Amino acid sequence: MVENVNFSSDVVVFEDLSACNAKLCEEMKNYSYEIIVLGLDCEWVSRERQGESPVSPVALLQLAFPNGTCFLLRLCKMEARLPDKLREILEDRNILKSGVGISEDAKKLNTCYGLVMQGCVDLRHVALRCQGYVEHCISEGGSR
Repeated sequence: MVENVNFSSDVVVFEDLSACNAKLCEEMKNYSYEIIVLGLDCEWVSRERQGESPVSPVALLQLAFPNGTCFLLRLCKMEARLPDKLREILEDRNILKSGVGISEDAKKLNTCYGLVMQGCVDLRHVALRCQGYVEHCISEGGSR
């Protein structure tokens, strides 16, 4: 059973670097004494056509907070810079960032911004571990 999950949410879109930075600072104050797990996903255009550079910048970074708030950061509109608070969050190993294939997002952010993302949890690995646990319990005759 999952407890303390808020399914109501606010989605906020940012295109301005300073406004995004201020709101990230404000949002993170809600979690100053907690272990925090954020959801993270990045989107970019894949340019694999002949003659085009295969390196395209991150266009959108999605950051989901435990209270249900989701920030959509249109990095493509932020003059090739990351908000300082976002960099701080992503480089902090004590703030867990979770997502499917998050290592690819981390590599892309490193390539585009020189960012070394810490505290990443790939949900594919979590799912595989859970599946193995469930299969073990079933084979042992348990219901958990």
